[in-house]
Amino acid sequence: MIVLLFGSGKVVATGAKKSNDAQRGIEKFASKLDDLNLIGDNTEIPDESVTPPADQDSTEYDVFISHASEDKEDIVRPLAHELSEKGLNVWYDEFELSLGDSLRDSIDEGLTESNYGIVVLSEVFFEKKWTQYELNSLVSRHFEEDKVILPVWYDVDRSDIVEHSPMLADLLAVNVDEETISEVAEEIHDEIV
Repeated sequence: MIVLLFGSGKVVATGAKKSNDAQRGIEKFASKLDDLNLIGDNTEIPDESVTPPADQDSTEYDVFISHASEDKEDIVRPLAHELSEKGLNVWYDEFELSLGDSLRDSIDEGLTESNYGIVVLSEVFFEKKWTQYELNSLVSRHFEEDKVILPVWYDVDRSDIVEHSPMLADLLAVNVDEETISEVAEEIHDEIV
């Protein structure tokens, strides 16, 4: 989403796929301006009547990140932030979930409303029930829609992946053990846009 601030104090948001995305984006933008003491009393923040262009599809997210919580600190959180900074709309639990949300409903929404699923494959990933649920959902979409899964390997090699999922071992992946988080984010960004 792109937010334009004019000298008159008017704000225009473009590129949002849903009105609540535009509203959230403008509120974040206004908050950052406020933090920098750049927002004045005459800046108008639009209400939820903002509507996205009619020709855009209903997909809300560019990517969904499936991962084991043990991999969050070193890999997943920095990757999610890098992708977001590159302008991608990322479904990542820390961005989307808040107190009282239904975990299953939120994950299902993220899985169905994302164009791609980044799957951070590690030994821990294959041990978790939630990650297997997410992976199963993405695999079924992958077969129907062609290319949905974007694998990221973390502390595993091809033989480890083959042991758990020969289908995933066949997909070209990026390896965070061989590239920086920024390089991985750049490859994913280039694939998506």
